[in-house]
Amino acid sequence: MKYCQLYEFRGRATNNICPGRYSSPIEIKTGCEACPGEMISPTTVESDENVDISWTMPIKKGKSPINACQVEIQLSDGSFNEITRYCNCKDKTIFTAGSCSIPHKYLSVDIALSSCQVPKFRVRA
Repeated sequence: MKYCQLYEFRGRATNNICPGRYSSPIEIKTGCEACPGEMISPTTVESDENVDISWTMPIKKGKSPINACQVEIQLSDGSFNEITRYCNCKDKTIFTAGSCSIPHKYLSVDIALSSCQVPKFRVRA
């Protein structure tokens, strides 16, 4: 079973002749407290060369230590794309620091943001 998921159960009895009717379904939701809470919005500081992003891990850690996060940028079509090149939270240095730095050149060339677009980021634990 997955955490924070709604499941529906029903049962029936069977004998040597035939199965009985199913019971009315019951719904059970598995615990959500096992998952980390919502991240606080990241802060960004722009310099001539980079956009520096920093974040704070959620207060609610869940039942297991947080061991990864994802830094995502909003694309011009409104969707989000994970930035693994400069903000890969699998890198323990970035994960522990809670910050990373993305060159403007990467944003304009690889992500195709125009110079007048303000980059929007989000971080997930």
